[in-house]
Amino acid sequence: MKKSLCFSILMIFSFYLVQAEMLVPGLYELQCKPSTIKNDESIILFPTAAKLSESGKFWIVPIHGWIFEHERDDIFRNFIIRQLMRGSGALPGTVEAEIFKERLHWFLVDNESGKKIMIKIVKQFVTLEESGNNGHFYGTIKLPLKRITELKKQNIEILVKSEDPRKFAGFVHFIPKKGITVISDIDDTIKISNVRNKKELMKNTFLKDFIPAPGMARLYSKWKKHGVYFHYVSSSPWQLYYDIQLFMKKNAFPEAVFHLKNVRLKDTSLLKLFADPVKTKQIQLEKILKDYPEHKFILVGDSGEKDPEVYGIVTRKYSDRIIGIAIRDVTGDSMESKRYKDAFREIPVSKWKIFKNPEYLDFIKNKE
Repeated sequence: MKKSLCFSILMIFSFYLVQAEMLVPGLYELQCKPSTIKNDESIILFPTAAKLSESGKFWIVPIHGWIFEHERDDIFRNFIIRQLMRGSGALPGTVEAEIFKERLHWFLVDNESGKKIMIKIVKQFVTLEESGNNGHFYGTIKLPLKRITELKKQNIEILVKSEDPRKFAGFVHFIPKKGITVISDIDDTIKISNVRNKKELMKNTFLKDFIPAPGMARLYSKWKKHGVYFHYVSSSPWQLYYDIQLFMKKNAFPEAVFHLKNVRLKDTSLLKLFADPVKTKQIQLEKILKDYPEHKFILVGDSGEKDPEVYGIVTRKYSDRIIGIAIRDVTGDSMESKRYKDAFREIPVSKWKIFKNPEYLDFIKNKE
């Protein structure tokens, strides 16, 4: 009896505490247990995209982050980097060597598992699921529609102890019910990687500054001005996210949501890097289409791997949703080649284009 009475009182108190938060911002925050993040641990919150619930009364907000220790002074990790550097061809003391060390470092961080992270978004507090063996943590938040007064990105904050001066933050894009979304590849679509030449791919990924594909940032910025939203779906692992987002900021690509691969060197998830892109990419694309059922989509990729084949499969399945397919030519195949005829069978020629110069892509213009 006493236990049930105490529980009832606690529930009533909690209810009024939440109500009070609407009148006195910050009151509820005082009652929240902050995340316990050690001084040598860091967190990255990845940008995500919110969607409206089926009822239209709530925003469904996915949360995704990564907690880890850098371990830059670890003797064993530095030994591995030196050994791999010898095989890379990068000479010690060169720019290439520094880039190699920084890029490889992200694959050798100490992932922190079993960590519970508390976040704050639009005055709502949520403790997320424990981080997994790869240090990644996830959560989903339901926000009442009235909480979001503007369709713009909102900050996500991680609550840390009051004596911890660090700030860990990210953001979520609130995407309206209707609109146009671009789903874009990264390697050889917006960034020169030369995926078909594995030796060059390794150099472009680990030894060189990322190079933008000509004209793509300008094209995406133009589309962004028309209210287009962007998702990047790539076979690249999350360990490259930090450098990819720096590359995008430097070259003025619009902010976007990323869908990369979860890879951990210590288990079989490493095999995901070699998984069939036709299957894995198709699954990711279809999830985005289902999350935004009233959006129209433009699919942008390149001819280096399987983008034409994947986009063809998805377009035949969702023909009324896909308004354009753009394939950046890195192989020299003509539109009349057997490959493209097979990949885009039953799809009107007006809906797909092979390009070298993105200036002439007019899918958005045609919809104005």
